[in-house]
Amino acid sequence: MESGEDPVVGAKRELEEEAGMISDNFVLCQSFSPASKIDYVLYYYIAKDCIVHGNQSLDIGGEELELRYVSFDEFIDFVQSVDCRDVDFANYIFRLEKEGKLEEFRTLLFS
Repeated sequence: MESGEDPVVGAKRELEEEAGMISDNFVLCQSFSPASKIDYVLYYYIAKDCIVHGNQSLDIGGEELELRYVSFDEFIDFVQSVDCRDVDFANYIFRLEKEGKLEEFRTLLFS
């Protein structure tokens, strides 16, 4: 997210840059400050009704993304594996599972 940028505007820009997709249907599923001594907020949006709009436009010098279509169960398995680099999101998913809310999350994704 750019400085001063509205979070959903940043999510839309990142979706287009990193996936080559656009959407006007974003649902905020979680926002929180992961560290009490650092002033920043993480926002997790679900982009629905995505349309392929172009090619990926990745940052030069290290950004590498491979887009894959996976089932919900494959997604959860990946997030809970050592290959997932987003520890904060993995913790969010673990918390949903522990609280018995994983099916609600599945419904949010696919409704």
